[in-house]
Parts: sequence; C-alpha cells; structure tokens
Amino acid sequence: HGGADFIIPLTFGEMAAEFIRKFDPNTKLNVYQSMTHGSCEQELADVRAFLAERLPKI
Repeated sequence: HGGADFIIPLTFGEMAAEFIRKFDPNTKLNVYQSMTHGSCEQELADVRAFLAERLPKI
C-alpha cells in the first residue's frame, strides 16, 4: 500500500490486512512510504518474488 496514497488511506489497507489475518495469520502488509495511488519498482519486485515463491515453474 502506498504510504502517501491520497485516494485510499493507509488505514483501509491496515483494516483489510487485519481482516485477512483472521483466515491467514501469515498475511503481510507492505507499505511503500513515498508511493501514492499507483505502483513502484519495489512493489513490483515484491509481487514477482511473492508469485515466484508460490507458483510452479513452467
């Protein structure tokens, strides 16, 4: 979640993560401090790593 998101407040992301943790305690919320309502290189790298850890190689 963008720490500088002016469209969706960080508190909404925190509430969503708290709700999801009820079903999966390993849930992690990544906050990218200078990111607004969009994406950044670090977020995309984190998504790639997350998928690579979980999806089978083809």
